[in-house]
Amino acid sequence: MAGVNITMTNNNRVLTVIFGAGASYDCREEYHANTLVFRDSVRFPLTNELFKVPNGKINAVSRMKKILKTYRGAGMIGRLYSKMPNISLEDFLKNLKNEKSPNLKRNLRQVPLYFRELVGMFGEEVNEQFDFQTYYANLIHFLEISTYKKIVLITLNYDLLLDSALETVVGLKRTSLDSYIGHQDRWYFVKLHGSIDWVKKLEDSVLTARQKRSPGATDLEFLMSFDPDTDDYIREAPTRFEDANFSYRTSPTNGNWLYPVMVVPFGQEKKHICEDDHIEAIKPLLAECEDFLIVGNSMRDTDICSLLKERAAAAKRVLIVDDYSPDDRAALQKRVRECLPNARQEESANGFHSFIDKLNYKRGLFANSEKIVIEDVYEQTEEFADEIQ
Repeated sequence: MAGVNITMTNNNRVLTVIFGAGASYDCREEYHANTLVFRDSVRFPLTNELFKVPNGKINAVSRMKKILKTYRGAGMIGRLYSKMPNISLEDFLKNLKNEKSPNLKRNLRQVPLYFRELVGMFGEEVNEQFDFQTYYANLIHFLEISTYKKIVLITLNYDLLLDSALETVVGLKRTSLDSYIGHQDRWYFVKLHGSIDWVKKLEDSVLTARQKRSPGATDLEFLMSFDPDTDDYIREAPTRFEDANFSYRTSPTNGNWLYPVMVVPFGQEKKHICEDDHIEAIKPLLAECEDFLIVGNSMRDTDICSLLKERAAAAKRVLIVDDYSPDDRAALQKRVRECLPNARQEESANGFHSFIDKLNYKRGLFANSEKIVIEDVYEQTEEFADEIQ
């Protein structure tokens, strides 16, 4: 019986995978064009493209324009940013946040709400186009049949593409924040910078005070004027909003005033916004983890770098998946070396899609490791059919 050779590291107990924006950007091969719209499909934007309105007549374009009309203040920020091509979005937002203009500050408050709805929209479009069959799903399936006993997945993305892949392939249903950790005593899913379906509920006292100051304000006007840095609101742990009608929108649902739980790129030192319990749960796993996989992450965020420097001393191998130029790749390798100084580095260039192609047909995660054979399910089915005839 023929089989499919898949190379795996067979004796390590823990694998840690770290995802960044480049993973969602390159989660389907159809995205290979320097545009948000390509062949009537839409790809996920990188950080610097979050205010970029693509050309085209497909549904995603009209939906994005509608979102920008809803958050006119955020749209104004985007137009200002479009006039400054030589600065990153994070640095641009940081400079605006330091300005004293109350009008700019009011517009900036709309940015988290705009990002949440925009990222949610792109995720819906991607899943509709590809029926949830992304490269995230390919990778999770490969890890599912691997011999790793514990798998730590750390993402800095807000979107739900990895979430959907985990639910589809291994049945991880995110019914509460507790369900992210220890699924089947194997999967540990950490969304370090929050998620578009995580919210905090505002206290009624906040609403009352706002109504007194701004009588007659609409629901959306109230929420867009809310300042999470200075206004009081519930400081309890975030919750995952379970109402199917929520759909990442900002209007109150069932009387609940909701604010996004996401780390918005305002240029400040990044700190995790997920549950502390999630971080504590993976710390002992990071301490014994020898194998690391980095997919589409620039390794510039201080929180993930600090966590690795503090806990990942046992690292022996790290595979870096990127689509960088040689100079940028060398800088990335240097940053990874600072976080995992004892790990041997391997490289998979040309992005997530190329890595998945190699993973499926040529090699596994790391070179020079023990091979296992996974028998081809289609050939098994054919042989079984012949036997019972």
